[in-house]
Amino acid sequence: MKTNLFILLALLSVCAVVGAQLLNSEKSTPKAALVVELQPQDFDGEKVTLTPEIQDKTVTVLKQRLSEEAHLVKDGVNRIVVELPGNDEVARAKKFLERQGKLEFRESVYNEETGEVDWQTHLDGSAIESAMALVDDRSPTGSWMISFTLTEAGKAEFAELTERLIGKPLGIFFDGEQISTPTIQGPITGGRGQVTGSFTQEDATELATCMSSGALPVKLELVESRSATSE
Repeated sequence: MKTNLFILLALLSVCAVVGAQLLNSEKSTPKAALVVELQPQDFDGEKVTLTPEIQDKTVTVLKQRLSEEAHLVKDGVNRIVVELPGNDEVARAKKFLERQGKLEFRESVYNEETGEVDWQTHLDGSAIESAMALVDDRSPTGSWMISFTLTEAGKAEFAELTERLIGKPLGIFFDGEQISTPTIQGPITGGRGQVTGSFTQEDATELATCMSSGALPVKLELVESRSATSE
């Protein structure tokens, strides 16, 4: 009986030591916090009146872009505190804070006055339901692509747009940059599509994340970056 009691006490002692080590490890895990300020203008420079609705939209977009462990706290109507699980998440978070994430599908239209081709937007990222990065099996270099699914409304609009553009280019722009210009071979009616190009895995993943989350409603400015140890 004494032997069993000794073994039990020894096991409890070991458990206590392990528990203390785990607790100390959690306490010493470096945390990070970014303080973000909403700017009273959008990415086109237009003035915007900051409201709780705009702040809520910003929080929703950022939650989808950042890691699941990220915690966002609203501060007034013009600030958001982004608490991150570790300092290694800071660089990634900053990148997503800087990008509007605006996707546009455009049609090329010849401008007789200027003699140049203008790109007119007919569909934007609000038509995207979800997106993911995949390896492009048809790429000889093994580059990546983005596969996307459209909403019901977006599905109908995209089918109409691609039917009109058969044999013509479809300009795909992200944050104003032309990232792909496929020639439409036939109407795309299934509600799914792909964006191909010379994308690295990191580029494709970032684009897919932004496409899924939607665009930020206003510009953001990082006003404070700090590290801390969780208590």
